[in-house]
Amino acid sequence: MLAIFIMFATVVQVNADVVLEIADEPQSNGFPQWSPDGERIIYYALAGENNIWNTNIKIMDSNGKNQSEIAPGKHLGPFFIVFGFSQDKNIWSPDGNKIIYSSTFGLNIGSKSIPLRTNFGIMNIDGTGKQKLKGTSSAESCKWVQNGTKIFMVDRSNKLWLINPDGTNKVLLTQGEKNDSQFLWQPRGNKIIYISKKAGNSDIWIMNSNGSEKKQLTFTNGNENNMDWSFDGSQIVYSYRDSVDKTNYENYLNLSETIRIMDSNGKNKKQLTTANRNWDTHPQWSPDGTKITFQRMDVGTPYNIALINSDGSNLTILTENKTSDILPQWSPKEDKIAFTSSKDENMFVSVITLDDEWKSAPAKDVVSVPTASQEKVEKASGFTGVLVAITFSIAFVLQKKKTN
Repeated sequence: MLAIFIMFATVVQVNADVVLEIADEPQSNGFPQWSPDGERIIYYALAGENNIWNTNIKIMDSNGKNQSEIAPGKHLGPFFIVFGFSQDKNIWSPDGNKIIYSSTFGLNIGSKSIPLRTNFGIMNIDGTGKQKLKGTSSAESCKWVQNGTKIFMVDRSNKLWLINPDGTNKVLLTQGEKNDSQFLWQPRGNKIIYISKKAGNSDIWIMNSNGSEKKQLTFTNGNENNMDWSFDGSQIVYSYRDSVDKTNYENYLNLSETIRIMDSNGKNKKQLTTANRNWDTHPQWSPDGTKITFQRMDVGTPYNIALINSDGSNLTILTENKTSDILPQWSPKEDKIAFTSSKDENMFVSVITLDDEWKSAPAKDVVSVPTASQEKVEKASGFTGVLVAITFSIAFVLQKKKTN
């Protein structure tokens, strides 16, 4: 039975308007990912010209200093090469010396940029030593598992693989079903959770890494989404949304999405946020497992970054701006949260510094990389790769903001 925690504590709202701009040149930045020690961040940077090949991977210290470009896009006549990375966790090697990257080769025809082929590879964090991973031409995502000795790969046909970091010894784990998605390997374990519509709607399932003992963990009438393992692999946080009833206009308008948690075996389910026409999505555990950050949108407001204790208490709004703040990423050091924000026609990589106890005023400062608006780049049919999807989404969001 799902235990619903009614929060008697007042929601704390924190003003995080103070922004330190640290980039030397205007560019569109987003999708930050922390290094394992929490000292550095890699992120996307889409330069000022309206060409897809100006997408770069950049790296900086957690305070925004020492920015450097580690994988610039390239223009080769009518062709282009774009470097990027997946938004899955564990793109950094456990020792923090390498990252998994993706490279897309494409063709420019008039105003359209058409991606043709995407591969994944590994490179040093200074951009040197790029080496493609063999057998990843059909990959949707790649991430480090098993203390960095293996890489977990999901391809476009939902086959799950393990490969060595040098691309050798590719082993098929299991074949996912057509509607399965969001495969996440268990930290410190050998289980895989995923979303499946086998029972009719989007539920969370779990299986062994060899595909055996598939077990359904959620049994609601709505849809589960946006899962995340706790750092010790003992719990799962996720968002839940009721099914849309388009025949009932009142219920359709009052839809909400809430944050819930459960043990890795599906027991002890708890609803942490209440349904009140708010959309709470993309939850992320703190490293110690005591808190969860997520993005919240109330009706008529943009998304903001929020925090809540894992028992459902002390819901705190970290950003309450006219910006849209999305995709929070908790630093492994527990003291910062990075996210992507937008304001007017700009997008930013932002970092909130939390105070030691996370009491009534958790936001001390926000460090941001400023951005400039970009023209929309159209997505062509047959495109592949998480990298290109992210790059095109940056351009699309910025163009949409310009036309509104």
